[in-house]
Amino acid sequence: MTMARLRTAVLLAGMLAIFAGIADARDIGFTLRLKDNRPAPGRQTYLEMVFPDALDVPAPEVSFIKGVSITYDRWNLGKALVGGQEVPALIYTYKIAGLRKGSYAIGPITFEYKGNIYRSNAVVMDVGAPPPAGEAAPSGVHAVGISKRIYLVLEVPKTTVFVNERVPIALKFYSDWFNIDNMAEGAIKGDNIIIDDSVTKDSKVIEKDGVNYMMIQRPAAFTAPAAGRFTIKPVTVTVDAVIYDKDDLRSKLNTLNDNVAFYEEFVGPSKKRTIELSTEAVDIIAVPLPTEGRPEDFTGAVGDFSFDLSASAAEVRLGGEITLTMTIKGPGNYSSVSLPRMRKEAGIKLYEPRVIRGGNSVIYEQVIRVQSPDVKEIPEAVFTFFNPVGKRYISTRKGPLKISVTAPGPGETAMAEKAKEKAKEKAEEKKGWVDGLKEVSSGLRRRDIPLYRKRSFLPFETLPLLIALAGACVYAVMRYLQRHPLYAASFAASRKAREGIIRAQSMISRGSPQEFYNLLFRILQDYLGTRRLKPSEGVTSRIIDEIDTSGIGQDVIDRIRKVFYECYIAKYTQGSFGPDDMRNTLDAVTYIVENLNRRAEL
Repeated sequence: MTMARLRTAVLLAGMLAIFAGIADARDIGFTLRLKDNRPAPGRQTYLEMVFPDALDVPAPEVSFIKGVSITYDRWNLGKALVGGQEVPALIYTYKIAGLRKGSYAIGPITFEYKGNIYRSNAVVMDVGAPPPAGEAAPSGVHAVGISKRIYLVLEVPKTTVFVNERVPIALKFYSDWFNIDNMAEGAIKGDNIIIDDSVTKDSKVIEKDGVNYMMIQRPAAFTAPAAGRFTIKPVTVTVDAVIYDKDDLRSKLNTLNDNVAFYEEFVGPSKKRTIELSTEAVDIIAVPLPTEGRPEDFTGAVGDFSFDLSASAAEVRLGGEITLTMTIKGPGNYSSVSLPRMRKEAGIKLYEPRVIRGGNSVIYEQVIRVQSPDVKEIPEAVFTFFNPVGKRYISTRKGPLKISVTAPGPGETAMAEKAKEKAKEKAEEKKGWVDGLKEVSSGLRRRDIPLYRKRSFLPFETLPLLIALAGACVYAVMRYLQRHPLYAASFAASRKAREGIIRAQSMISRGSPQEFYNLLFRILQDYLGTRRLKPSEGVTSRIIDEIDTSGIGQDVIDRIRKVFYECYIAKYTQGSFGPDDMRNTLDAVTYIVENLNRRAEL
């Protein structure tokens, strides 16, 4: 054979090898199908991926779709029709929900596995679309959407207010499903506006549009401190809707509006669904108080108030005291309320009042001393405020109050004089003590230098600063490590695995191998999935093919395969496992976690 023929033969052989490799790579189709392609907003349905004659394909990752929530749920073995014949099929199921109305296209999904290209069809989910003609909507869904079954309202009676006007508002949660758990309410906040957010709340059952609702109400109020435009931010509330136990359903059908079927479908097989609700932002316009008709004694009180004045006695001896009680009640801004004005009267001495503030009232108790027998009455008190309902200034006047002043008896006069002399003696005695202390202190001299001024004390002064700097450095390093995704995942996976191992140790003595091995399977799934930054539900023994095994001992890899194998045996067969077998498997899991914790990345 000549050299030219030899080169031609080699070239042909290489081309044949290339074409053979290409021929080995197959284009394999799989099917996407939706359980319900017209769900209501927020209503959960299921997306299935069916792989005929492909039992080792991993669960595909679904690309992010705005407005759609997709999470992996489970896998199972089923059957599919291929060419009119039933063949075994691997089925991956995902939970899917449209968060708002609209049409969403899912797929086609394409991925490569072991040299083969897998391609799917595309499906369309019309969220909130009416059912086709002749087809009935699902029971409990078509008549009332989820937004009318569980919803949140921030009631604001008015959005144009006066400066310093206190406006009551209420955050109200409505639900016709009474088994609500783990309610977490956000605070009511605003931009440059004062909000009095109460921590108390009350609940009651009300009827609305022929439906029984549980209403949970939290009162609050806001005040605009200045003129301008303000915003009350959206408020978020999260709750868990929980399905009742089967035995408890019949007794609650009347109060549940017969909508159990709807909630069993909405909450899903988990028997619990976390729901997040938010109110809309509310714009508030604050206008200044009018200047027209404003009294000179107006001090800023804004509200719909009532005012009353009373005296503790109508008769008093000369030099005696009377307590005046001034009560202001009604809805309004009590932070702007001040003591009613009372003119000064000769022969009456006014003392500083005692203030008692309540929820919707304020009481001023003012003591006065009558120092002249010519006093015949207590002068009137005037309380001026602006009424935002009537949009006008109001001055409420109470008094004057008539009183009778009597002269003290001879014995009372002598006792008063004696008390004055005794008070004068105590004042002189106190002055003597103070003067003596001044003379003694003036003769004292400093005998030694203070400790804080000595040079030897300087290192102790800098020690707190050095400790603070060291603490700041340690804190900065810890914060960096906790925010680093790989370190954070390793830390979380290790902590969760330790907690699971402790629970598994307590289960050995119970004698329930299947429950024990299910827990170990979940521990390995969570640990390896978290370390690999992927959903833990899809983790199986095939994850070993994805891990960089350099630096990992073969004994660790063998233990991972063995633990997964034993968990499969316990789950799908009737194999018998004793306490010694369970301890050996738990030791293997502990060994795997301890060894993989030493690696920064898997």
